[in-house]
Amino acid sequence: MTADIVTFDQALAESDAQPRDILLGNGFSIAAHPPFAYGGLLQAADLDAEVRAIFAAARTTNFEAVMRYWLAEAFNGSAATRSDALAKVDLLKRTLVEAVHRVHPARRTAIGPERWAHCEQFLTNFIGRARDRRRLAGRVFTTNYDLLLWWAVTPDRGRHKPDKLFKGHDGFRLDQYEGLGSADLIYLHGALHLFPAGRGVRKLSYSDAKGALHDQVAAHLRAGAYPIFVSEGASTLKRPSGDGYLREALTKFGYTAKSPDRALFTLGHGLGLEDDHIFEAVKRGKIRRVFLGAYGAQEIEAFKAIAKTWIEARAAAGKPQLSVAIYDTKGLAWGPPANSR
Repeated sequence: MTADIVTFDQALAESDAQPRDILLGNGFSIAAHPPFAYGGLLQAADLDAEVRAIFAAARTTNFEAVMRYWLAEAFNGSAATRSDALAKVDLLKRTLVEAVHRVHPARRTAIGPERWAHCEQFLTNFIGRARDRRRLAGRVFTTNYDLLLWWAVTPDRGRHKPDKLFKGHDGFRLDQYEGLGSADLIYLHGALHLFPAGRGVRKLSYSDAKGALHDQVAAHLRAGAYPIFVSEGASTLKRPSGDGYLREALTKFGYTAKSPDRALFTLGHGLGLEDDHIFEAVKRGKIRRVFLGAYGAQEIEAFKAIAKTWIEARAAAGKPQLSVAIYDTKGLAWGPPANSR
């Protein structure tokens, strides 16, 4: 069995009677703010010449690819080599956090209102009030670290109740974490505004006293405090090792994968092996319909091969048959880029 090629409207029609969950990857944020691409992050990163030379030699801008290079050293060398390599990985992770913040729009208004409106409308296909009324509300999972998803949903809270589009619940009441039981916004790899707090996690929130989120994150980074941020470069090391928010987030995605009555969409995610700790749940799960969002013809072809391996893995596990369709995501989440008009 192979993947079908469909339009986004066809995918919506085929899943109209199901709760729809969506997994967003970095392509979602890049479409709104191109500096979030690895090339932009590498340019903004505070790296010494030796590390930049490694990126150049590997002909990559992918931070996780360089982390994998050091991880290979760590697990194939002496104890001293291992310690040095793991320290380099940790430093590069922190540098990546700082680079994401450095290129991040300082304010929501840096992205035009038409694009925000387009994004909000896109999200209503998954977590909108219309879906709530039909008891078909879904969830939005993301592996992104930036604030764009949160910004897309939270302004809606200022509207009058009849006009509200979203619940926009992320498991927190103000800055206190209460659990992901009814959450519909879930950060699988952490985020700039989620920080460790003892054995728990707390969330930075805008307030008149504390100021803008971007500024609060900057103050924490200057103080040497780093957010929850999963970017180890290898899927085996991204799986949460202990209890807490990240394990609950991955478990929540697992519930989606085990639910035959739900549909799963992806958008902006490359579906690479470095995130197989997420996708193995789909391969071994019971969800029957998956719609993979691909950006252009080249990615569509790559996703056909990935879909084939998922379908075969599901069959080998003796689980319900998996049906996969692929749709083109160009212009879907944010509308056409401003320079394309």
